[in-house]
Amino acid sequence: MVRDARGNFYGVTGGGGQFGYGTVYQITPGGSETVLYSFCAQPECADGDEPHGRIIIDVKGNLYGATYSGHTGHPGVVYKLSRSKSLPWKETVLYNFCSKSNCTDGSQPYSGLVYPGVENGTPYDGSSPLYGNTLTGGASNNGVVYRLSFQSGKKKPTFDVIENFCSEANCADGASSYANMTADANGNLFGVTVLGGDNDNGVVYELSPDGSGGFTHSVVYAFCPSGGECTDGAHPVGIVADDASGNLYGVTGNGGTGGNAGTVFVLTPVGSAFQESVLYSFCTQANCTDGGYPSTGVVVGTNGDLFGTTSLYGTSFDGGVVFKLHGTKETVLHDFCSQAGCTDGTNPFSDLAFDAKGTIWGTTLSGGTSFKGTVFKITKP
Repeated sequence: MVRDARGNFYGVTGGGGQFGYGTVYQITPGGSETVLYSFCAQPECADGDEPHGRIIIDVKGNLYGATYSGHTGHPGVVYKLSRSKSLPWKETVLYNFCSKSNCTDGSQPYSGLVYPGVENGTPYDGSSPLYGNTLTGGASNNGVVYRLSFQSGKKKPTFDVIENFCSEANCADGASSYANMTADANGNLFGVTVLGGDNDNGVVYELSPDGSGGFTHSVVYAFCPSGGECTDGAHPVGIVADDASGNLYGVTGNGGTGGNAGTVFVLTPVGSAFQESVLYSFCTQANCTDGGYPSTGVVVGTNGDLFGTTSLYGTSFDGGVVFKLHGTKETVLHDFCSQAGCTDGTNPFSDLAFDAKGTIWGTTLSGGTSFKGTVFKITKP
């Protein structure tokens, strides 16, 4: 979710809403929800359906995001919701994927959008380029990284592909990205692919501006380079750039020393390269009470602690946990499905967010009174 200056949070659901194809919603600090837009309001879902990933907010309160499907060929769209006092908010489709032959422009964006400044909460200025990635499409059908460039006087941006995954032999440059990218203060973009790299265990990649309007692609780290038990992690699912330290912090869905249940890792800059270290391996405590199989990344707290979720395990086995990582020490802040009927939610599946008081906000995939998911908050004791 993303927070505005008044403390309201905005997020998406992949289903439900007026037409059953997902929504964009607002949650007030007191927990009151309003559906701002229900997808598939247009014939053949030309407005998109099944939104996923990060949405962003600009300085005027408008929202931007991507849907996994929709449009006549069902490959997804990038959309803008213009702020309005009436419902639904006005939607504008900024780009239809698979508009080019053989979907060389990308298809099925599962993640959201990014711009430099997003990680420290700076609102989008409404005119700078936006970046995103797709799960499929592109030159080899293994996804792309794309850019949307806005021009004065034009309602819709210019679209271009800045990276085709699996452009190298054996997909050494990575393949299939469904996690949000991140950006540092210098405009470098970082992301992860769940596949590709050495032994097909995924990579962390960087796209750095080349000074002429393009980007130079490099693999920052390829997981499990020698195969085997993948104690360094495998199949990364999230990455975040921390400008305060210069480090990259990420999560893998598999690997580690806890029975392949995933890791939290750090990439520390060493000269012009990065060195990877595992900060924590999940399921290393008895009965996996520390959680396992994370599905999203971590966020960095004001003191440098890391906060995230796992989709499984904890004391209820399949509920998942919210965790804090101080250095290499993990603390479980909440075990999901710890209430009767899992009314507190179960299986968290999105990045966490903070409000101005340091309260942690997040969502679960299921659980709650209708077992269709919850929005939760964890308040400092």
